[in-house]
Amino acid sequence: MAEEKIELRKLAEASLAGKSQLPDSLSGLESRELIRELQTYQAELEIQNEELRRVEINLREARDRFSDLYDFAPVGYASISENGRISEANLTLCRLLGVDRSKLLKQDFTAWIAQEDQDIYYRHRKVILASRKSLSAELRMKKADGSPFWAKIESTVAQAGSTVEQTAGAACESLRIAVSDLSDCRHANELIQQLSQAVEQSGESIFITDPHGVISYTNPAFTRLTGYTVEEATGKTPGDLLKSGQQNAAFYKDMWGSISAGKIWHAKLVDKRKDGSLFPAMLTISPIFLDAGKKVGITHFVGIYSDLSRISELEHQFHQAQKMEAIGTLVAGIAHDFNNSLAAITANTFLGRQHANDATDVVRRFNTIERVSFHAAGTIKQLLTFARKDTMSMQHFPLAPFIKETLKLLRTTTPENIAIRTEICSHPLIIDGDANQIHQALTNLVNNARDALEGVYDPCIHIRLAAIEADDAFRKMHPLMIAGTYAQLSVADNGCGIPQAMIDHVYEPFFTTKGQGKGTGMGLAMTYGAVKSNQGYISVDSMQGKGTTFHIYLPVLPSQDMPVVSAPDENNIAMGHGETILLADDDDRILDTAGDILTSLGYKVLKAGNGVQAVARFNEHAKDIALCMFDIVMPEMQGDKAAEHIRKTHPAIKIIFCTGYDLNNQTDMRDETVINKPFNIVKMSQLIREKLD
Repeated sequence: MAEEKIELRKLAEASLAGKSQLPDSLSGLESRELIRELQTYQAELEIQNEELRRVEINLREARDRFSDLYDFAPVGYASISENGRISEANLTLCRLLGVDRSKLLKQDFTAWIAQEDQDIYYRHRKVILASRKSLSAELRMKKADGSPFWAKIESTVAQAGSTVEQTAGAACESLRIAVSDLSDCRHANELIQQLSQAVEQSGESIFITDPHGVISYTNPAFTRLTGYTVEEATGKTPGDLLKSGQQNAAFYKDMWGSISAGKIWHAKLVDKRKDGSLFPAMLTISPIFLDAGKKVGITHFVGIYSDLSRISELEHQFHQAQKMEAIGTLVAGIAHDFNNSLAAITANTFLGRQHANDATDVVRRFNTIERVSFHAAGTIKQLLTFARKDTMSMQHFPLAPFIKETLKLLRTTTPENIAIRTEICSHPLIIDGDANQIHQALTNLVNNARDALEGVYDPCIHIRLAAIEADDAFRKMHPLMIAGTYAQLSVADNGCGIPQAMIDHVYEPFFTTKGQGKGTGMGLAMTYGAVKSNQGYISVDSMQGKGTTFHIYLPVLPSQDMPVVSAPDENNIAMGHGETILLADDDDRILDTAGDILTSLGYKVLKAGNGVQAVARFNEHAKDIALCMFDIVMPEMQGDKAAEHIRKTHPAIKIIFCTGYDLNNQTDMRDETVINKPFNIVKMSQLIREKLD
């Protein structure tokens, strides 16, 4: 019965397809039932076919999506065949290598790996095939144009092929490789490393805190400045460690108000180190945001300390220089009239002493007047030197022999009960300096030490000269000095010492700790100016009741054979032989007294009150005049201008210029012979004789 139904169904299907007709033997009822059944079956088949078409479309779309995902993935993909060639590659890898896919396929993968890193790839492939695990490696690859780049490759064994093929031998298996460009990552890491090194090696003290001010990081400079190690500082606030009490509550309220509002805050302050010492600093605190662009969400604060200790020292030096500049300007303004007056006094003193005959008391008083006058002139000169307005005569000379010669003179002026011990090095120590200023500086220091020894049992002055190297450790203690070799001249005493509160004032002019009439306060001021003028540095160590040591540091030049420069000395008066001298000065006091002195020295004198008169007198007596002595600053015609007129007709004429001014404020006179007022009669007589002879 079942077989008959199957046969009838086939006939019905053929009938519905129009290929045949149902047999006439079937009854009408049977035919209709069979047709309905066949129609139902056909409808089911059409539904199944439609479903198959939809599945096929979905598969095609999925394949296209996979292809897009594969080609445009963020990393490059490649399939490497068992012979090492590229069988598949996505577009990302093509763009990464800068090559078309058609030119990439079937190429050896190692052709795109830098020669020096190919061994890394071969070892990587061998381990992958042996272990059958996914592994990664970093190596250098190269693009089509030859430019290298760092890449990360992640490899796994391809799953294509039968189990039999995979078991046949790992050497025949292919790989799936993902390639990532590490260039940006490596560059970012390098920048991070550079930033880290910069912070670690920075000379500025840096610390980082959380939003509540708790320290999470400090750099080594912070430890050097404050004395606190990273371990000691971490977990504490800067206030816990460094607050000195020098700033009030309003100061810190302003700070927190600014940084909490996302603003950068900076101010000068004084904080306290671990050892309790105070240090001035400029502190800058900046907020760190979660989103720096929008300045949203403060996550940390970064603080930077700039140590102002050296700047404070420089400011002190600058203010000192300004103060001395003002004094120097004042002194330079009054020097001319003051020195002219002193010149008249000393000249008349010299003449008065000559006429005093054997009146001992009168001679003694003349000597006192002369000594006080030259002391006053020396005070003006010291002020000018301190303010760097005095004339300097720089030359190369060996310091050691010079100091020895100077000490011979100083021994004669030092009381016998004071022991002078010297320790002078054997090396000459050649410097570029003004010998007179160095002599005066040493004299002032020895005199200062002598005065400090009054009433001291077993008084002693120790003078030492040695060469030292200004290395990093030394410069840390003396930050204003540059690297190099220095001559260290030290003058030490075991006297009363200097109170600590007065140390900062010892170089100020007119500041003195000595009693009335025992000191002008100019000795150390002049010494300071002389040392600075000679490109040197001076420091002092003192403890009250224990003595004082002054150190002078002068830069040393490379050693060479140099003549010994003798310390200043005075000899006897040099007399004239009747020669005629033309004397020109606008100050009648100088004209009269200087004329009388020259006459007493054995010269004939012609006088002129200004430059015009001097030129006229010279033209009248040119054949008789052996030498001219002209004041530089005179009305109607300056002394140097008068000399120009005379030299046009008599270029060989010998001229000595005189001045009571600071030479640095006048015409360039470096090539001329110049003496300062008031005159030292002995030196003036020697200079005239030297010119004439």
